[in-house]
Parts: sequence; C-alpha cells; structure tokens
Amino acid sequence: MKKNFKKLISTLLGAAILITAGGAMTSWGDSELESGISMKDLMYNEENISLDVEIQNVDGIIMVPASIVLKEMGYEVVWKEDDKSVEISKGPHFTSIKVGENKYFKNKMAAKSLSHEPVIIDGRVLVPAEFFSEILNIGIRIHENNIILTDAAAVIRSGFVSEIKKDSNGQISQINISNDLKNTDINSITVINVSSEFTIFNKEIKEGDQINAICSLITTMSIPAQTPGYIIY
Repeated sequence: MKKNFKKLISTLLGAAILITAGGAMTSWGDSELESGISMKDLMYNEENISLDVEIQNVDGIIMVPASIVLKEMGYEVVWKEDDKSVEISKGPHFTSIKVGENKYFKNKMAAKSLSHEPVIIDGRVLVPAEFFSEILNIGIRIHENNIILTDAAAVIRSGFVSEIKKDSNGQISQINISNDLKNTDINSITVINVSSEFTIFNKEIKEGDQINAICSLITTMSIPAQTPGYIIY
C-alpha cells in the first residue's frame, strides 16, 4: 500500500511538472529568468473570469486586475478616491491596499511587502499575482497560460536558496530552499521544481536569497521533498 501511494504521488508530481504553457523570457542581469509567462486568462475554480483589463507584465512582475477578480470570488471591494486605496472584505477577512504603496495588510497583522506596489492601468487597480495567496490565502496554480485560483488553501513555502540548478538549455529547473543555510542536512531541504512553462518569477533570485514560493498541493514523499512552484517572489 505504501509503495502504491508513493508511486501515485510521484506520478501526480510528474504530471504537474509537465504542464505546458509556453512564454517569453525577460533578462534579469546575467541570468535568464521567467518573469511571468504570457498569461491568457484568469480562472476561478476552472471558470474563466472576463477581465476588464488584461493581466500585465509591469517591470518584469506579473500583475492582475484586483476588483473584478475579487468580486467574482464573492469579496466586497470599495474604491476610495480620496487616498487612492481599496478596501477588500469577505466575512471576517479584511485587507486594504493603496496605489503606489508596497504595503499589504492581512487582517490585523503588520503590513508586508510583495513584489510590486499596486498600480493603476486603464482605470483599474492591479496587484502582483502572489497577492491572492499571500494576503487572502487563495490557492493558485498555472496551467496552459492561465492563472487558476481555487478555494483550496494556499501552499506557500519559504526559505533561503541553498542551490539553483539549470537544465541543458541554461534555464532554471530547480530551486533548493532551506530554513537554515548552515544546516546541510538533506532532510532540511525542499526542492522547488520550476519551469518557464508553469512558473512565474516575480523576483530575481540568487543563492542565499530568502524567497517565498506558491506551490502545488502535491509534495513527494522523497528525501528531500519535491514540489512544483507556480509563483516565486
């Protein structure tokens, strides 16, 4: 039974890693990193959301129109013209964002920075793609050039980059992260499998950096554990 379960997890992980989505590359210094593959649509629980502004690449960061997406998900969204801010609420959950300020509040917790401050494009406020998971705990995955939001809780893995591996084409294929760079024990490492086909890089990375990765619900039972990463920031 254990062998069969382990085989099933490995098969599911392999399927996730083989997701194809295609996209263009943007240069980050001396290395080529995926700065947001060319997104077609945004979906919520497999249903397309008709966006009033397209998903944008702003300064190499994938940005998503906030209001229409949040309203489709049942959030109340209030625009405050006086200070160019947006109040977002759903049941006990509340946050507010302000155009031009990289300060994102999660309920009553201290503000945190994401990969980009909110911006206005064509009269709509856009936020970095990781906003939905990091601030609202909404699950995200990437499939066939679509950002797919789900009701499943977000899986966010954080750590310091201990190693970056590249494929035969020189593209990043694997990011190893650890809670402590001084701890070389293989059990302390998590392998984030990435690809220009299913990963958005909203941050330039190098070894030693602290990063967050929005990941698949699927993690192998191997040592070290491995999982696909959808948004790196």
